[in-house]
Amino acid sequence: MDHFLFEVLFLSRLMNIRRYQICPNCGYQEEQGRRWERRRQVYHYFWRNDDCPQCGEKLARSCPNCQADILSPEARECPECGQTYPWVK
Repeated sequence: MDHFLFEVLFLSRLMNIRRYQICPNCGYQEEQGRRWERRRQVYHYFWRNDDCPQCGEKLARSCPNCQADILSPEARECPECGQTYPWVK
């Protein structure tokens, strides 16, 4: 994994930034789930679905161009590379 990408992932989790996954076919959106572990005082992050529950398409979790996380379901373009997301009509 690229060192910069690792730092971005680490800092985004540390800063409690929300991440989303979006269906490129029908537009279904899902926020990443998190669960607090009291004993270790950390959040555990998880995705509820790998495939869209509405149409069955694989959900996109990152920019297809630069692999940056999707930080807003309303975003029309990637904040890192500026490329328009393919699911934006």
